[in-house]
Amino acid sequence: MDDRTTTATSVALRPAAREPLAAAPGRMVGRGAERRTLELLIDDVRAGRSGAILLTGEAGIGKTALLDHVRRYANDCRVLSVTGVASERALEHAGLHQICRSLETEIDALPAPQRTALRTALRLQDGVTPDRLFLGVAVLRVLAATAKQRPLVCLFDQADLLDPPSAAVLGFVARRLSDEGVALVAAAREPDPNFAAVRQLTVPRLSDADARALLEASRLGPIDPRVGERVIAEAAGNPGALLAVLRSAVPLDSGAGFREPAGTSLSPGFARRFSELPSPVRQVLLVAAVEPLGEPLLLWRAAEHLGLAATAVNAAEEAGLL
Repeated sequence: MDDRTTTATSVALRPAAREPLAAAPGRMVGRGAERRTLELLIDDVRAGRSGAILLTGEAGIGKTALLDHVRRYANDCRVLSVTGVASERALEHAGLHQICRSLETEIDALPAPQRTALRTALRLQDGVTPDRLFLGVAVLRVLAATAKQRPLVCLFDQADLLDPPSAAVLGFVARRLSDEGVALVAAAREPDPNFAAVRQLTVPRLSDADARALLEASRLGPIDPRVGERVIAEAAGNPGALLAVLRSAVPLDSGAGFREPAGTSLSPGFARRFSELPSPVRQVLLVAAVEPLGEPLLLWRAAEHLGLAATAVNAAEEAGLL
């Protein structure tokens, strides 16, 4: 995931008894239909056909993991990878530079007009920025020439962060692939108008069963069943969110109970507001902080047991700290 990664509420885990379990290399939980669709595309490329797919879905849903699966499955193909970068979105043809920087030999073999157009767009030589149609044809010919040596797979992660000229050219190329032996797989959060005519594959949320399997494969030691279910509920089928919860939860070094995620602390503003509250309200907040599941009923019962009035709970909520 990138710097916009989906986050989820941190959930406390039991003290870890061993190192985190990791899924076997190359193994994904679920995603059987999506993997098969992508594998069929690569099989077509091996047979000399071409195709393009746009993966869409929210942050953390597993688009990058599916691109990694394609990379592994296409181990006998030449694979070119591009990742959109927000800071380069204003740089014209920065995305094309990523995909073409290792193809200078094929670029130099183009007919002179197309070679000049592409080299100019990539700032390899001086000249007037070429017409986008002309540039699209040049890129298509370069990829086709590259695929003659070995089937070619082009992967574009975070395609929604590509600079607009590059995205337009790549969309043009994706729509015109036929029998070159080229696969183009792009991933973006939302459908991209540049890829409007390209096959779309929306990556869904994990089922509860698959989320439990991922939790089991990635857990930090034994997990209280209720906590595990809360992790699954908080992640809401988003594997990136589920893993973020597991990474952020830090068990106590000894004894029962939990501590807050490493590297976090109460901000000075919150600390000041906390210190200004009456003692009963602060006690309510302490009870809420040590209660691991966020269950309102359990909080109310604890407050009643401690003799804390309902007004103290309401005051904590009104203070914006509960």
